[in-house]
Amino acid sequence: MSDRPLPLKEAGKRIAASRAKLYDLSSKGLIEMRRIGGRTYILESEIQRILRDAPVVHTKRSTHAA
Repeated sequence: MSDRPLPLKEAGKRIAASRAKLYDLSSKGLIEMRRIGGRTYILESEIQRILRDAPVVHTKRSTHAA
């Protein structure tokens, strides 16, 4: 797993989350952020962990032909 620091904009794109949502997740202790030189980053390994730990969604396939 890579520990490359991702700017919030890029991290948010990877999990379809806004900056506000990322800060909300951080304030709840669900994601770790790093402050480097006045900028905020999320490690790529944190993004991978969030995706891995996210609930699995099962969908039903329609039996009707389109």
